[in-house]
Amino acid sequence: RRRGLTLVELLISVAILAVLLGSAVALTKHGSKGYEQSLAESALLGRAGRTLERVVDVLVGAGKAKLDPPDAGAPLGCHALDFQSSQGWVAGDVLWSPIQRLAWELEPTEIDNGIDDDGDGRIDEGLIVLVEDPDGVGERKRVISRGIPRFLAGELRNGLDDNGNGLLDEHGFCFETQGAVLIVRV
Repeated sequence: RRRGLTLVELLISVAILAVLLGSAVALTKHGSKGYEQSLAESALLGRAGRTLERVVDVLVGAGKAKLDPPDAGAPLGCHALDFQSSQGWVAGDVLWSPIQRLAWELEPTEIDNGIDDDGDGRIDEGLIVLVEDPDGVGERKRVISRGIPRFLAGELRNGLDDNGNGLLDEHGFCFETQGAVLIVRV
């Protein structure tokens, strides 16, 4: 008798090997997608953290009585805040800075139309800007952060609380006050 494999046995072995290799490739692709997603989430969280640090640095000396609107409360909050910061003391009185504004503005390459106009994968994104002497002759703007969405994740402009956090149509950059606490969302 001769020893060896029949053609049928060989075909079955090749089919089993193909299924095993296909499964290994699928698992590798799935794992790499998860890894890429976790890298993207980590980068996004880092960017949001740096943005909030810059905003806090700007607002660190702002006085509660010098905020406009003074009560940016729920449900809508606000996406622009005028404020004055303490610059020290003169004869026992606080010396306040000129009025400044932190605000969200549409990026120059975007149009408010619900479409990705600049082809970067984000729809109607904007900038967080610090405006010195807003609406004045010496108005100057400094960009704090880029790529900020018009609305927070899960929100649409429809008068509803789409993301379930108790606020309606909140912007991607917004303020809310709760008593003496100013909450900044990015």
